[in-house]
Amino acid sequence: LTDAGIQVKAATLAADAKGGLLRLTKQEDQLPAKDVVRKAMGDDYVVALNLAQTTPKWLRSIGAHPMKLGLDLSGGVHFLLEVDMDKALDARLKVYEGDVKSLL
Repeated sequence: LTDAGIQVKAATLAADAKGGLLRLTKQEDQLPAKDVVRKAMGDDYVVALNLAQTTPKWLRSIGAHPMKLGLDLSGGVHFLLEVDMDKALDARLKVYEGDVKSLL
């Protein structure tokens, strides 16, 4: 793939060594990568295109899953985290204040 100018973001092999997943840096590299991998692996293997989810494990653990949008659209998860820093710092300082009082 490197010789073909295709950047691989990550490569994993299934635990049973019967499958694997290549994550590419650019989505438009999928078709050229498929051809390169198919030629390298031969006819004994199936090379299929996929948009594998990239939702982090911690986000999936709170119930966030990719949106199902149909065949013509790409699904995904949009996550926006806003933090009120003043409030968060005040809360943390109160915890520290309590810790100091209990230690003294």
